[in-house]
Amino acid sequence: MPRRLEHGIATECEASGLNATKAALGPTRSTPMPAACVAEPFSHCAPHDNLDAITAQRLVPTVLSSNTAEIPFTARYFARLFSTSANSPDETMRESFHKRGYILLRNALDRTAVLDLRAAYLGRFPDDLFKTGTASSDGRFSGNYPLPPHGTPGHPAWAFVRSDRFRNFVATERLQDLAEILLGGSAARLRRTPLRHFLSGNKAASRAHIDYSYLDAGSAEIVTFWIPIGDCALSAGGLIYLEDSTTLDFDALRRGLLTDREHDARPLTHDLCGLADRTGKRWLWTDFTAGDVVAHSPFMVHASVNAQNDLMRISIDVRFVRAGTAVDPRWTEDWSADDGY
Repeated sequence: MPRRLEHGIATECEASGLNATKAALGPTRSTPMPAACVAEPFSHCAPHDNLDAITAQRLVPTVLSSNTAEIPFTARYFARLFSTSANSPDETMRESFHKRGYILLRNALDRTAVLDLRAAYLGRFPDDLFKTGTASSDGRFSGNYPLPPHGTPGHPAWAFVRSDRFRNFVATERLQDLAEILLGGSAARLRRTPLRHFLSGNKAASRAHIDYSYLDAGSAEIVTFWIPIGDCALSAGGLIYLEDSTTLDFDALRRGLLTDREHDARPLTHDLCGLADRTGKRWLWTDFTAGDVVAHSPFMVHASVNAQNDLMRISIDVRFVRAGTAVDPRWTEDWSADDGY
């Protein structure tokens, strides 16, 4: 049983001794999870989902981390993403997107085209980046990183997002059609398209945030397509979403959460366990495969976990705005990882 504190009940994170940073700061500022949340069935889980069985099979570690802050992989903190058929009627997809703040579409893109893009990108790297005896297209990290910082001039990602191969991929008609379905009308793609590349051993991950904090000089009628470029299990650093989070009071949350970026007000927190405790919500996850696409609202909280295996997580963020609405001018040029946003 969790230990009692002077101002409430310790969370599972603290009771298990997993979050050293919080423990050093003293009693939790999190609020106890509402009784209704405890009693509610895990609507996002398949009936046979058993996280203990998943960890017992070594498919996912029993403890995950994000920017070094730990979070237990338990049913209190994690549940499955809900998937919608990519062949669903337009109205069904639009309703699912607005209801949940996201829509996971399995096999929405051609798997071969995605894997070809992965191979073309990884083919730009030196051989010693890859584990001995593996093909570069496999993307198995050797532990060596003889390169400039990711996404800056001189790094392969910087040139790749400016290549015809990449531009043709993000301009696919399928993404345009999906954007217009979800936005309910004509859509315009934003030129700036970040390419993320996470490696095992790197303690950096995407902090909990909403997209609009980075696009707030333009319209909020935005949809982001997060596209894994290759298979991406949770243990490879997959993206996760905080359930039912589009209506949270983000300003109030920021005032009560830990942060490792005091100079930057845009992320909510690096402490995913603390955010789950504060809101009484869970992180939604899945193992993605090449061809999957997740579309999310600019107000849907999401983050990623640190990679814990040698499979490189490569992903891109393709964004559309409703045609005729204001566009954030910072998103009208090609992405560079050192552009500050």
